[in-house]
Amino acid sequence: MAERIVLCIEPDAATVDEIRSELGPYGLAIESIPNGDDAIEWGRNGKPALVILSVEPRKVGYAICNKLKRSPSLRDVPLILISSEETLATFEQHKKLKSRADEYLLKPLDMAELTGKVDRLIGLGEKQQQTDEMDV
Repeated sequence: MAERIVLCIEPDAATVDEIRSELGPYGLAIESIPNGDDAIEWGRNGKPALVILSVEPRKVGYAICNKLKRSPSLRDVPLILISSEETLATFEQHKKLKSRADEYLLKPLDMAELTGKVDRLIGLGEKQQQTDEMDV
């Protein structure tokens, strides 16, 4: 089975490591590109199965979400918007937009909730056998 890739647009390396530890055992590779424009460019060619996008820094994540949802090659890729500064009320307002995310999560991330949302969006299947190799 071909490895599926999650594009993680998140400047905080610790959060990326948490996501990688949580989703890696399901056979998902995490491609971490903290810069939104670079990530969009990569995504057009990299064919991610899912995008996890941080609103921060400086709320630039909302603009990136808009660009992703307007891109012909990326608009159908499920997107989870995450934030350490926003509130559920702000996310409720964002959900009303045409270029909204598919799911929303506040940080610190609840890994069980993240796993559930990812499973609903792209189907995780069974955890795979653990290996000693870390994918980078």
